[in-house]
Amino acid sequence: MIARIALGLAMNPAPEHRWRRIALPLSVVVLVLLALSATSILAMLEREAARDAARVPVLASSPSPRDLYMIGRFDVWQGEQYSVV
Repeated sequence: MIARIALGLAMNPAPEHRWRRIALPLSVVVLVLLALSATSILAMLEREAARDAARVPVLASSPSPRDLYMIGRFDVWQGEQYSVV
């Protein structure tokens, strides 16, 4: 019943209700664009998180023949300090 009333108001051919014929499709287009942009932002954040997770080094609990010994230090070059691995 509510949908029938809303559809009747939205499609009313009277001149004073003409703005509804423009507002309804326009609001649907805006809603779809917002939904698509939100979905693309969430997908972009998911890809970024996966890329960051792939770049993080994995610490082993037991030594293996392929271990890499890394020491974090600071280096000073032209008065600026940089982290060096």
